[in-house]
Amino acid sequence: GLRPQFDRSQDYDLALRVVEEVDPTEIVHLPHILYHWRTLPSSAARSRLGDAVRKAREAVREHLRRTGRRAGVEPAPGALLYNRIRWQPADAPSASVAALVYGTGRGAVGRTVKWLERDSFVAQGVVCDGDEPQVPAVEINHRIQSMDAAVVLLMHAGLTPLEHLVPEQIAAAALRDDAGIVAPKLVSARHCRGPLLLGEVADSERRWARSAFAGADVASKGCFGRLVLQQQASAASAACLVLRSDAFRRCGGFSSGLSSPALLGADLALKLADCGLRVIWDPDTILVADEALFAALDDPPRPEENAIFGERWPALPACDRFYNPNLLAGDDSYRLPAGNPVFDPPA
Repeated sequence: GLRPQFDRSQDYDLALRVVEEVDPTEIVHLPHILYHWRTLPSSAARSRLGDAVRKAREAVREHLRRTGRRAGVEPAPGALLYNRIRWQPADAPSASVAALVYGTGRGAVGRTVKWLERDSFVAQGVVCDGDEPQVPAVEINHRIQSMDAAVVLLMHAGLTPLEHLVPEQIAAAALRDDAGIVAPKLVSARHCRGPLLLGEVADSERRWARSAFAGADVASKGCFGRLVLQQQASAASAACLVLRSDAFRRCGGFSSGLSSPALLGADLALKLADCGLRVIWDPDTILVADEALFAALDDPPRPEENAIFGERWPALPACDRFYNPNLLAGDDSYRLPAGNPVFDPPA
């Protein structure tokens, strides 16, 4: 039942204990508005908000201890009311993490490989033909198959980490039983974007995959902090992914016939989901692109790639499973439809 030591966050504590006792497949999202919260100045969540946040954070710590996960809990940067989970490195050498850099410019690929090696990654480069920022799927599959690293950081040569990447921390985030991909946040000097939303978008060249919060200001937190909080997502761009090697091989790797970063990342994510593995979007790891590359990474795929993807995934729902259907259809910024009576305040 409810534990009094977690008053003001007692329902959160209860939910965490319940999910420990059930299979994840037994947890179902109901995409409907079931509850309206009327806030008053005297509400505990307002008058004693700090206490509620502190107890919620302690509930997460206990949950991690009970489930044997090596991780700490701290306030999320830029959204201090929320939590960030900091996964602790496993007892594995840094050589268990490799890096694979691709791009059309030999000089850019070489420079990126060198600074990754300075950060203790075992790095390789792939210089590819064709237009930027297309992904050389077949060659990347071949390279990863030949690597003995447990984790592979795949990234475009035009991306630069905002802070130094630490192989041990990269491995700690990726080497969880249910993780298939960990995807960093991509930004430019002025803009940022979230993970990929999947679903058919009528009358759109993107058709199957589009970035959440596309074109958002780089300082934006997004709706309820979604641009600064770790979260499960349907998919992420193949421009930069942290891959578990065993999971990548098990699902067959990247599909030939696709080279668009969005569709290739979406296709891989769906194959990993079929294997029971998740995509985790991690805004605590940030990679920076110049404005031209940042825009090109979100270019609509070629029509023939849209057709290939649609044939492979004909049962893709119209709405992304992490996007509430009560919100504006076909949008990417979690906005409410104008004049939706569901959200009108009670008389």
